[in-house]
Amino acid sequence: MWHLVFISVHAVFAVAAFVAGLAMLLAPPGPRSWGRPSPLIHATGVTVMSATLPFSLAVGWSDVGAAARPVFIGLFALSLYMVWRALQAGHAWRRSDRGRLIDHVGFNLIALATGFLAVVVLRAGAGVVGILAVAIGVPILGHWAIHRLKARAARSASLAPVEQ
Repeated sequence: MWHLVFISVHAVFAVAAFVAGLAMLLAPPGPRSWGRPSPLIHATGVTVMSATLPFSLAVGWSDVGAAARPVFIGLFALSLYMVWRALQAGHAWRRSDRGRLIDHVGFNLIALATGFLAVVVLRAGAGVVGILAVAIGVPILGHWAIHRLKARAARSASLAPVEQ
């Protein structure tokens, strides 16, 4: 039962972090924009997602195969890095640094999307080939999307009127 509780909390907060991250990329950055709480929601979502992961692993550790254990330890390390990126995204948001915001939030969105799709592929029984396709394909597509978003943001910034 506890495994289900921890996994459910982990999943709900991962989805919240994903939605808040998307909102941060779609809203104009800065302290007076409509999406002001988004950095806090994103950081909280990633932090709770990360904090519940070791508990869900501890409760279900005996069910995890020996080959998968290092993978889950690596995923926990990745989640800690994602917390740092979420905090950096909040700083970039407050400084209206669109490029860094896209980098930090984009990294987390790619990691979250990869995780969501990996779960779907695992549940569908696609095996190692399916997981490898997700683990390689999603980051490539995500990197491409981030590159396009940053280019669009740079064009918008160059067209913006200069304040005096």
